[in-house]
Amino acid sequence: MEVDIITIDCTQRLPFYLKLPSINMAISRGIHFELTYAPAIKDVTVKRNIISNAMALMRVTKGKNVIISSEASDLLQFRGAADVINLCFMLKMNGQVARDAINSNPASCVVHGCILLLIVVTRQKTFKSVILIESPKNEKKRSREESANPKEANKKNKK
Repeated sequence: MEVDIITIDCTQRLPFYLKLPSINMAISRGIHFELTYAPAIKDVTVKRNIISNAMALMRVTKGKNVIISSEASDLLQFRGAADVINLCFMLKMNGQVARDAINSNPASCVVHGCILLLIVVTRQKTFKSVILIESPKNEKKRSREESANPKEANKKNKK
């Protein structure tokens, strides 16, 4: 199964326990876990479930490979980065782990997904996933001339 993000529906109580071996295996494969905060703004029982499920996830992952996102349906449900970090403090995350959950973890998840996609695509089209892209010599020469004399290059292009 090739996934990059596992989104946990925290609006309802989880019907299972998060087990350390399976979560650690997912983390070692580069899979991230997404928690959303916007549904907690609407309803008190949903807020309680989100906090409970998020605490269970934090207990197992220790904040590693966790992404905090909004899942906002309108603009009033978005919160600033400082507010989200304060929410993370409530979930027993320290400052650096909280900043990673909203800044670097989403970026690393996208990079990890792109790298995997490139590997799959290149393995199908190349030998042992090696790609070498060279620009033709004429293009290199032309780009040097254009950077040296941009006015003359424009005259040549117009003719």
